[in-house]
Amino acid sequence: TEQPQKSLTPQEIEKKLPELGLSLVGSGYGQSDYKPSSKNFVVCVFDSRISLDLYKNSGNDAELIKTILNLALPTSGNEVYNIVTSPFSNQTITRDGKTVELTSRKNSAYIKIHY
Repeated sequence: TEQPQKSLTPQEIEKKLPELGLSLVGSGYGQSDYKPSSKNFVVCVFDSRISLDLYKNSGNDAELIKTILNLALPTSGNEVYNIVTSPFSNQTITRDGKTVELTSRKNSAYIKIHY
């Protein structure tokens, strides 16, 4: 039987982002920002949280976004993605032992995963 995936820390996730095709676009004040070539979303890495800001056309990058979410939330990354890609109200949920804040804006959605 396959072992459940271990949740990666923000630092472990950050090491994988370049392998997934994201580039570092800025860093400072304890935050590093990564974007894919499409610029449809940004991943912000902090010491004890990561956030994903999904813009209007991020659906084109659905598989990549799910991959990143599943690194942090191995049993619920897809579920979180499905919540924020449908109309949703702002909410805070607990998944994989982490607090996940979901925020909806007019043309974007924000996911903050607190460790």
